Amino acid sequence: MWGRRADMGFDEWVKSPDVLVVSRKVAPGLRLIHQESRVSIDLSEEASEKWLSWTDEWDGWETLVDQAFVLKRPQTLPEKEMVVEGNDLVCQIAERHVKWYEETSDLVILFQSKPMNANNPLLALGPYGSLCWRGILAGLPIVDIRREAVRIFGRDEVLPFLARLMDLQFIQPIPEIHPLSHRHEELKKEFPAPVVQFQLNHSKIPWYFLWEICKVCDLRCKTCYLSAFKERGCQIDQAMAIAKQIIDAGIFYVGIFGGEPLLQEGLEQVIQTLREADVFVKIISNGQQMTTERARRLADAGINQVEISFDGLSRAVHEGSRGSGTFDQAIQALQCLRDAEIPRQGMVWTVHSGNVHEFHRLPQFMQEIGVTECYVSLFKKTGLQGSEAPYEPISDEETQRLIRYIQGWERSHPELTVAMTAALGCSCGRTSCVVDDVGDLRVCSFAYVSVGNVHQRPFVEIWQALAQEAEKRGPLGFCKDPAVEIADDRMIS
Repeated sequence: MWGRRADMGFDEWVKSPDVLVVSRKVAPGLRLIHQESRVSIDLSEEASEKWLSWTDEWDGWETLVDQAFVLKRPQTLPEKEMVVEGNDLVCQIAERHVKWYEETSDLVILFQSKPMNANNPLLALGPYGSLCWRGILAGLPIVDIRREAVRIFGRDEVLPFLARLMDLQFIQPIPEIHPLSHRHEELKKEFPAPVVQFQLNHSKIPWYFLWEICKVCDLRCKTCYLSAFKERGCQIDQAMAIAKQIIDAGIFYVGIFGGEPLLQEGLEQVIQTLREADVFVKIISNGQQMTTERARRLADAGINQVEISFDGLSRAVHEGSRGSGTFDQAIQALQCLRDAEIPRQGMVWTVHSGNVHEFHRLPQFMQEIGVTECYVSLFKKTGLQGSEAPYEPISDEETQRLIRYIQGWERSHPELTVAMTAALGCSCGRTSCVVDDVGDLRVCSFAYVSVGNVHQRPFVEIWQALAQEAEKRGPLGFCKDPAVEIADDRMIS
């Protein structure tokens, strides 16, 4: 029904979904890359034609089956004890805060903009989840969705999947499917959202819209990447015009930063406008202007999340970059957010040669200041302040060491979320973008070349024009080294 079935009389075979297998043109034919195993296979020109036409007149399919580029379709049905009573049981989407679109037939992107949502607002469904979601949209009974999942993928994990969607508030609670009975922790993970984000060449709309709303700031941090500082933020009418384009483009997730966004005139008005359109909004602040009253105004505007930035996990290191008194005020800002009942609070930490020695105590520090989320940014020697900083970017070896720390904390501190995109790659211009205070669109916060101005040309047109450039770079690109380790290369003729 939804699978890529062969039409030539060999229904026991099905191609692995597109998001699992990437094809690249290499002379004389195609290179298939399996995204899970990292195995690649070079097809001859003749074999490439067979792959593209999907014909059964070829004896190479069995080899592709061995490497999981082609799957054998099973004929088994769901286990009896997994069957939900009532064949007419149908799922329903939770509420208007849930939106979605299909990136491909094998990749559905869900967004949850509910203010009190304690989970990542973005969920990327791989091939299995996408099939289930399309069944939900079609109003199919759960038993039919399960039967189709087994037919295509050979495993029945629909109930744990639905339990997970209920926990994340994407679908209405279903009494017959209790999360405790169908633990979604046991669900085979297809692709966590960040992984898919960095594998895509170019998304239909940005998953994450970074808005550099002003270049006004009350600090001069040594790690700052801004190319210049200004005395005033953008005019409120210009900000509202950008907000309208965000809404019209169907963007769901916006991060507002600066400079210092709390110094932007009419910030709460901008946030409220976006929230009324069910856009998930977070701001990144240094916390120096935060008071309980200001936090309450942000809460009244509907803000989803506020992150406070740090340059160190100790007063000495932090204030060595930002100045006296900034450490205690940043911590006090987090308390103001809690007092105002801002739905989510977190921290951002820039790591460099002058503070990497503190990394091991990050979980302890997060517990001390009362946050459960931290985004780790790697320092780049750029910008008016950053280019003259007395620090250096950490080495590749140190980066790998930090990644191992984070992986260990996933087991030892499951209540904490520490994200560092250096472990995944670069999404710039593929699934994320930056628009600054005057409307110039850039692909990266650290790159100062404008690819267009949204006040002069609609954002959607500029974003679509980026697709061609993104295709040249391909997925999985890294700032320093875009190489992808691929094992077991071989040629099939």
